[in-house]
Amino acid sequence: FNDRSAEVSGILGEYHRLFDIYHEYSGVNNLCTVNRLAGGEAVKVDKKLIDFMEEHGLKVLHDKLAEVDPQSAARINENDPQRTIRALEVWEISGRTMTELLRKPGRTFRYPLLTFMTLPDRGYLREKIRLRFVEMLKNGFEDEVRGLMATGKLRPEMPSMRSVGYRQMWQYLSGELTREEMIFRAVTATCQLAKHQTTWCRGWKKEKNEIDPREQGISERIASAWRNAPE
Repeated sequence: FNDRSAEVSGILGEYHRLFDIYHEYSGVNNLCTVNRLAGGEAVKVDKKLIDFMEEHGLKVLHDKLAEVDPQSAARINENDPQRTIRALEVWEISGRTMTELLRKPGRTFRYPLLTFMTLPDRGYLREKIRLRFVEMLKNGFEDEVRGLMATGKLRPEMPSMRSVGYRQMWQYLSGELTREEMIFRAVTATCQLAKHQTTWCRGWKKEKNEIDPREQGISERIASAWRNAPE
């Protein structure tokens, strides 16, 4: 745990503290409250909705969402099962639509709000992603997915098994991919996800501070931006 790691750790600690403050004053806190209270109920509702989708089809499920929350249905692509199920989960658990929960205002946020984004060089990021996946393999990722498959309770079309890494590992263990293909596809899929996230971040209309995680003096740069922020 060197000085550089300590600096980054300190920054992350402050980030989480500020995020808690933001939740306290933001309307998104309403949705977080639903998440905390749902617990195991969310798992039951999720399974019920997945079973309904498999029996009747995604379009019927999306039509069901349009009946109870037309704004969310208009926003969510009818070919997106994960977000469709999520919006219906919120309604079934809380009795209120996701549109209502996100629209409900919180208290006025009394702190200056600054936006920082870690956006490293693409080549550097791809190598870090590759090394991270290799480390996951060393730490038993293959055995984890093999164990999940052995339970017989999961299927490759489920949202959890379609996530990056799990999908490619499932395909490898099912004999659809070689090990080399699995690693290449998992790394490539993660890079594509990172690219989408970067594009989304750069599309923000608000003023933002882009940070390369390799640069020195990140904490001082953040502190300086905070000191110079308008009241």
